[in-house]
Amino acid sequence: FADLDAFADLDGVAVRTEIDDASGVLLLADDGTLLGERYPSSQLGEVTVRYDDLHDVGGVLLPFASEVYANGGLAMRTETHEIQLDVTFDDSDFALPEGADL
Repeated sequence: FADLDAFADLDGVAVRTEIDDASGVLLLADDGTLLGERYPSSQLGEVTVRYDDLHDVGGVLLPFASEVYANGGLAMRTETHEIQLDVTFDDSDFALPEGADL
């Protein structure tokens, strides 16, 4: 991995991970909160994700904002307004709208 400049202003511990030949880096705060991650992508090169605006949702700290960097620049920003846990979906939730043509 290249240096972790995208995390330069964050305090945390970088933990290298490897699962089935895929390696990455997780950036964890002292309390174990996930602040960001970096991983290789075959399409985008090295991807870095920074998580922000953490809120307690059902006892779990979840990010309501993130920035994704790829190919050396900012690729995407996200902002989440609501997160629900343990939501149940059924097949009708995934049905194509009436009149939709594939």
